[in-house]
Amino acid sequence: MKRVFLSLFLAAAVIFALSGCKNNEDQNTAAQNAVSTAQQFESKQQDDNQNEKTPKMSNNPNQQVDIAKSGAVKNSKETAVKNKTLLTYNVEKPSNSNISLPSSMVKIVFSSDSANPAFKESMAENIEKYIQIEPKIKGKWQLKNNKSLLFAPQQEWTADTKYTVTIDKTIFNDYYKVANNTFSFKTDPFTFQINSEYINNDFDNEEREYSLHILFNYLFDQKQFKKEAKLTLAGQEIPFKVTFDKNGYGAVVKSSKFKMF
Repeated sequence: MKRVFLSLFLAAAVIFALSGCKNNEDQNTAAQNAVSTAQQFESKQQDDNQNEKTPKMSNNPNQQVDIAKSGAVKNSKETAVKNKTLLTYNVEKPSNSNISLPSSMVKIVFSSDSANPAFKESMAENIEKYIQIEPKIKGKWQLKNNKSLLFAPQQEWTADTKYTVTIDKTIFNDYYKVANNTFSFKTDPFTFQINSEYINNDFDNEEREYSLHILFNYLFDQKQFKKEAKLTLAGQEIPFKVTFDKNGYGAVVKSSKFKMF
């Protein structure tokens, strides 16, 4: 830009020298005009450079701009996703198949806080529509405090079986980032335990009676139990009778009288 200014100034000086007939006043005026022209040219060049850096604005007041494609919106979305709080959960699988007991329920507790519930309010009332469990089992899902999901089975769980629960991601609060909306648990295998046992301690009588209460964690085949159960003492079978608990999860074995010694 300095070279352009200098060239214009020299050109003015040459014109001034060739004229010869101008007086001193005209000479000064010509020189001032040359300097002014150079300054105006430099100023115009600076304005043009500034305009190239500044985005052009449309003169059409009705022109629409698609802000969704702008870099600002893209960066805003990426920042929003990064700033989401990760929603985690803890699963409590059923420890009992007796549907009359609370321990037969599945409980899922989420890490949400009271200010930001785990699920959208519009989805909370019909939560069952957005949850699937496989293999299918009859039951009811309940949402407690918008933080915990409870599944109360209406039929017995199948022993030693893997169940998978899938929750629709669209029902979660947008405040959270959900890393996994599917989880699995496996029910316990079929087992039993001795709840109580009793033997009379009448030392004046040589004969004794023995009773045993057995509890199972699943419903069992009572006819098969009667057929295969045996009560022995020192290798000798002792006759007994069996009665079953009303809920179907227990059996009481009571022996006939036998000699201990």
